[in-house]
Amino acid sequence: MTIGEALKEEREKRGISKYKFSKGIIDRKFYGEVEDKNKNIGSEALVRLLFKHEIDIVNFFSKLETTYAPSNFKVLKNINRKMDIALMESNLSVAKECSDEILKIEGQSILWLRSQVAIASMEGKINSLPKMVIKKIDQELGKYENISTNFEAIRLFANTMMVMDINRVDYFMKIILSKVNKRKLTTIEEERMARLCDNFINLCKEKKYNSDNIEKSFNYLMGLKDIHFLIYKMVGKFNYAVLSENYEKANLIKRELKKLGYEEIAESLQI
Repeated sequence: MTIGEALKEEREKRGISKYKFSKGIIDRKFYGEVEDKNKNIGSEALVRLLFKHEIDIVNFFSKLETTYAPSNFKVLKNINRKMDIALMESNLSVAKECSDEILKIEGQSILWLRSQVAIASMEGKINSLPKMVIKKIDQELGKYENISTNFEAIRLFANTMMVMDINRVDYFMKIILSKVNKRKLTTIEEERMARLCDNFINLCKEKKYNSDNIEKSFNYLMGLKDIHFLIYKMVGKFNYAVLSENYEKANLIKRELKKLGYEEIAESLQI
């Protein structure tokens, strides 16, 4: 789908004319050529149109991927989608297929490392992951002066912290938490951080590891306001309760999760 086609779709959803849709931003005749002839529209005008009509920017640009995204992007997105499905379904053969596909693409060391940890986890060999892989994970994360701003590095860290030295994990969490509180995050970044904090608190629980960053991670979770983060907050509260040896509260949270329909998540939580 072209930009003009996507704009036309959004305009027709709202049942308004080209004139009303473009009024105050660009000339109606020029806008008509954007829709009908795919004439190039300036980035500022496009953004103003999206904001004026409260068009979901992420959803809008996702419509444009097939037309404008490079072929490499499409391949990587498909691999990521297959990996996510493989993880959800514990499909080892698909995970291995993805790993083989990643090796054919240059410059995807982060994605390959994530696939290796996922495969080891499915095979029940997470504790015998080759030292070479663990070393490469640490080296990859160490490349970034501010890991909190790199999406792929955060994903790698969140997915592989269970195989890293706990002191090294704590070191990276300290950096991330110190940086993340100094700027306003997008909703996507907030969810990324929520998942990361949950994983960290759970890992500290399993390793019986004590750190000031546990409290900071918990406080970050409790400070989230969006209702969509409720499940992250509840899982964080459960693990924090176990760490605090408040087992009565932990069991209460498990029961509440089951009542809300999250039985699978509740069963996965270990005291």
